[in-house]
Amino acid sequence: MVLEIPLDYEEKFYSTSNMFRGEGYVYIVAKYETKESIVKLDKIDWSEAFSNNVKYLMEDTYSNIEDNVPSKYKPNIEEKNFLYKEYSKDDGSQMLLIYEKEKSQLYIFVGLN
Repeated sequence: MVLEIPLDYEEKFYSTSNMFRGEGYVYIVAKYETKESIVKLDKIDWSEAFSNNVKYLMEDTYSNIEDNVPSKYKPNIEEKNFLYKEYSKDDGSQMLLIYEKEKSQLYIFVGLN
């Protein structure tokens, strides 16, 4: 399965953990402006419910990246206006996308193993 995340976003926030042998964490907050990008995001098979893994990966990422994440760049997943997509690989690597459609903003959490 190929995931097509539009690359023409405005980076609102970016941070990583110290990477060691390709392992670590990446966190990106991406804001989309173009209609084409928003249409591509809308085509992703999103879920309206989140699993326990969502909270775990979010907190794990926040605690391991180098920069403190300001609250304005943390999605409040207790609200009902977010969509979710989770990916994982056999090596334990994970990616979580949280889409705030009203703001056309994508929160990207990556845990590399």
